[in-house]
Amino acid sequence: MLFATGIAKPGTAIGNVKAEGLVGGAIVAVHELQAPGVPTQLALVLDDCGREMVADGSDWVRVYAHICDARGTTYPYGDDEVTFTVSGEGTVIGDASILANPMRAEAGIATGLIRSTTTAGPITVEASAFGLKAAKLQFSSHVPRI
Repeated sequence: MLFATGIAKPGTAIGNVKAEGLVGGAIVAVHELQAPGVPTQLALVLDDCGREMVADGSDWVRVYAHICDARGTTYPYGDDEVTFTVSGEGTVIGDASILANPMRAEAGIATGLIRSTTTAGPITVEASAFGLKAAKLQFSSHVPRI
């Protein structure tokens, strides 16, 4: 975590930790962690809980804005204020009066709550923060099934 403390200069080789699970001497699972570098960009992740968003004016989903380095690794010390902008058939739930938008990241992630309108169609979410490359994500709401 030398990058988080400012001790390591950009361009320094970044270390990884790799764990291999063995059963009977054979590798059956591998998990690798990469130390984060200097934050440069945002990355958006949709949390739709495995279901379609319903265009009924009350359905909502979470969109996570990860503060990432150039390789896409989340920077866990990021606490930037992230602003969510929505176009299409959705809106952001909340505003600055309740500290919902912009939202300050915790552990490198800011969460935006996105509500559908009553019209089915594409929803585009953009996240921006000072000094970081913005990110954009598109998904759709669908007609309610009866």
